[in-house]
Amino acid sequence: MIRFENVSKRYDGGHEALSGVSIEVAAGELAFLTGRSGAGKSTVLKLVALIERPTRGQVIVGGRQLNKLAYREV
Repeated sequence: MIRFENVSKRYDGGHEALSGVSIEVAAGELAFLTGRSGAGKSTVLKLVALIERPTRGQVIVGGRQLNKLAYREV
């Protein structure tokens, strides 16, 4: 299960890639991530993989809040 709760991501320089995104993908469910260039698709994947952390909101994967994981737990 992957869940985003009101997730926002702002990069240095003020570019906001995501703003208040809430979505849930259940275990075993397939989802497609589509959109125009600059829509935030890569940012969503980086947040799920914990390559980056959100500016605001919660990212939950498999019942664990990724925001609360220390880098050594990744």
